[in-house]
Amino acid sequence: YLGTVFFGGVPKEERPKVLLATRKALKLDPELVEAHVEFANMLQTQWHWTEAEAEYRRALDLGPNDATAYSGLAWWLVCQGRVEEAITARRHGRELDPLAVSGSDLAWDLFYARRYDDAIQELHSVLAVKPDDAYALWILGFALIANHRPQEAISVLEKGVSASDGSPALVGLLINAYAQAGRRAEAHHLLEELKRRKQAGYVPAAAFVKAYLGLGEYEQAFFWLQEAY
Repeated sequence: YLGTVFFGGVPKEERPKVLLATRKALKLDPELVEAHVEFANMLQTQWHWTEAEAEYRRALDLGPNDATAYSGLAWWLVCQGRVEEAITARRHGRELDPLAVSGSDLAWDLFYARRYDDAIQELHSVLAVKPDDAYALWILGFALIANHRPQEAISVLEKGVSASDGSPALVGLLINAYAQAGRRAEAHHLLEELKRRKQAGYVPAAAFVKAYLGLGEYEQAFFWLQEAY
């Protein structure tokens, strides 16, 4: 997910490689927990929900104390709308291995539960240790915007863009924040830059969706949602 959405890797190129590698790993060792988790992650990107859940459950059967399996299952639960269960699973995974389950991922769960203040608090804890963590800065930008604090989100996202060497996901969300803070000229300027990048290489559609939602240009937002689909 992060490779394709956050850094702009091409899904049609990246995901088949991961699927091939996980299938090969499972053929060599059918009880390899990490391979079941990664296979489940890939199944989720293709919306094979039942199969993905089965793989996560298989991973937990093989490794009941595996933190990454709980974290992966949490993403699945979020996608099913079972957000509070996701928070519980993610927290359990972090208790098992704090290094394997990041506070940023827990913050996503809290964000989807609309517990924006809790998500912001969690992310501040992450950033206190790693102030240039672009992933945490990105999620913090989402939480601040959702919490009606776009002006605060701007400085956070500008830092994230710099720290990530121009991640398209961060740029798209920064456009959203500029627009919601009333800085529409800057939003449009950055949007034009994103369009030029699109002409030269892959830019995930989600970046444009967030940009156009912030600008209130909903027909364009729907166009890019269709592109993403």
